[in-house]
Amino acid sequence: MVPTIESLLGLLIAISVPAFAIASMLSMGLRTPLRSFRRQLRDRRTVIAVLGANFVVVPAVGTLLIRLLSDLLPHQIGEGFIIALCAAGAPFVLQLGAMARIPYGETAGPMAVLLLGSILFMPLVVPFLLQDVTVNGWAVARLLLGTMLSPMIAGIVIAPPSGRGAPICSPALPAASPRSPQC
Repeated sequence: MVPTIESLLGLLIAISVPAFAIASMLSMGLRTPLRSFRRQLRDRRTVIAVLGANFVVVPAVGTLLIRLLSDLLPHQIGEGFIIALCAAGAPFVLQLGAMARIPYGETAGPMAVLLLGSILFMPLVVPFLLQDVTVNGWAVARLLLGTMLSPMIAGIVIAPPSGRGAPICSPALPAASPRSPQC
């Protein structure tokens, strides 16, 4: 049986998206010393602003817009947008920060807050917003734990105490995250 272009693209997406998330989060853990995370998390004003914007404003405004446009959007597209609106802290945020020349260590703390928030927020809120769809909250949390939180923690654990990043990651990780700075 000859694979179709659609099946090949599906396989490519099934492999590349998790690989990108894992590589980005591992890279973040390797490059960001634990003290940098702690310093950023002590800034309560920034943490509250990040949480409020990403877990209140974005999902509320986005869901309202989707409901208002429900006659124009296919039902499944609207549901997909709602899921995306509830998933704060996507790994590409790190690359956007790097492209904007924001020091990597300054995007890592808010990214970690958003990741932890998404792990708690999505399993609770997505089933509430999508009541006509069966959503397994634990499956969502497990996916985020496996592809994002675990690689970030692994990077923090295996990074040298100097916080300069593990030199072994330089050749491998930029291939998965082409815009990210060297370790």
